[in-house]
Amino acid sequence: MKNKVVKIVVAVIVVALSTICLFGCKQESEARGELKVEYDVNLAVDVEQSKVYLKQKIFIENHYDSEITSLKAYLYPNAYSVPENDAKGREKQDLVTIGNVNCNGKNVSYSLEGILMTVNLNQSLTKGGQLELNVGATMSVPNNKLRYGQGEGIMNLAECYLKLAYYDGSDFVTVDYIELGDPFLSGLADYKVKVEVPKGWDVAHSGEEVCREEGETLKIQAELKGARDFAIAVGDFNVYQTEVDGIKIKHYTRSDEDNTSLIGRYLTEFISKIGDFPYKTLTVTELPFEYGGMEYCSYVVVNEKAQNKEEIIVHEMLHQYFACAVGSNGFTESYLDESLVSFLTIYYMDIVKGGGYYQDEVKRAEKYYHTFLTASRAVYGEKYNPIMAKNLDEYKSLYEYDALVYKYGVMAYSGLLDILGERKFNKAIKEYYDNNKGDIATTSNLIDSFEKVGGRGVRGVIEAYLYGKTTFGVRLVGV
Repeated sequence: MKNKVVKIVVAVIVVALSTICLFGCKQESEARGELKVEYDVNLAVDVEQSKVYLKQKIFIENHYDSEITSLKAYLYPNAYSVPENDAKGREKQDLVTIGNVNCNGKNVSYSLEGILMTVNLNQSLTKGGQLELNVGATMSVPNNKLRYGQGEGIMNLAECYLKLAYYDGSDFVTVDYIELGDPFLSGLADYKVKVEVPKGWDVAHSGEEVCREEGETLKIQAELKGARDFAIAVGDFNVYQTEVDGIKIKHYTRSDEDNTSLIGRYLTEFISKIGDFPYKTLTVTELPFEYGGMEYCSYVVVNEKAQNKEEIIVHEMLHQYFACAVGSNGFTESYLDESLVSFLTIYYMDIVKGGGYYQDEVKRAEKYYHTFLTASRAVYGEKYNPIMAKNLDEYKSLYEYDALVYKYGVMAYSGLLDILGERKFNKAIKEYYDNNKGDIATTSNLIDSFEKVGGRGVRGVIEAYLYGKTTFGVRLVGV
């Protein structure tokens, strides 16, 4: 790697903790079965009325030993409704109206609390059984620049459908949807999505376009297999296309800047070092967005006004490997993919850009983190412990989340790179990807991959960062 940081002398103590698995490993039930899920989604977008009309079928086939009597699923657009007793004093607003809900042709009862819908089945789904759930809904699109909203002539309609919660072989595991981080936990499914928009508008989307009809309206159909989510955006875009290693790349933007060559350059590096890209297509869409960007399977959102677009694109592209292909619980282990991707972003940007980019960014992360830690100990006392391994709702602020998960995470992986060297470090990353793609990975899985390549002492190093056991002012010490 170019302009590599000069190694810091470290003291690593192999402790008894190195043989203890502190995190939940995959349940045996996960290896014994599967919940096969297919989504058939129809979306009609009324731009003038700011509404989306949903008709959806969910096909489910149970290959687990367990019996399923009810389904739990997310309807994320409802997260933007305003409750009756709103803490901010806003007027009550219901964005989602549910129409018919039936299972195998018979109406079923359901409840909707926030984003979580519980559907009571009229007949248990046993091993080998199948069902078809039909749902209709009308959804208003609020004015915002978030995952689901509209502004400045663009509709961002991410996960604008009913999505099953993750099933672990015995029950549906749900996570709270909060403003901080990416609170998602999703299983794999196959998608067929049809979208109809008014003439003059276009649709950026996950997956591969398999049908396109242009007339009084535009109708497109897209498909994506083995994915955790599906997202679309509606607007008037310039579309640039290319193909790299058999992967179809599309860049949707309202500017004249074609970034497909840049995207392809990074994709080539990822494929050579991490492994095959998990999807047949990659779509990068620039639009008004509150934050830098967001990842979905085969689909990347980038803030069109961001100054660091290249960094955002690289970051979200890497999430295609770690978050999309290798899943994680973004609520309980948010650092698992975010910290790794944050580090790999500067690592690969140094390969492509050079000029000391890696060295500069590591120093910037260290400075940011040390400033944060000084400020936090002034506010919370000297005993404040910068623990990274905690739930999203346990972070005190966005500042703490950013400092620990992003900046401190970069420091952690920089330390591991110094210890292992590039060859072993990249081997460990590839090992982690190869062994966990298609699954929900845990911190234990990550540590196992690094231990296999770097030895048992690596566990103590990683846990030192996760539990705030490093010394202030020193990038790495043993536990």
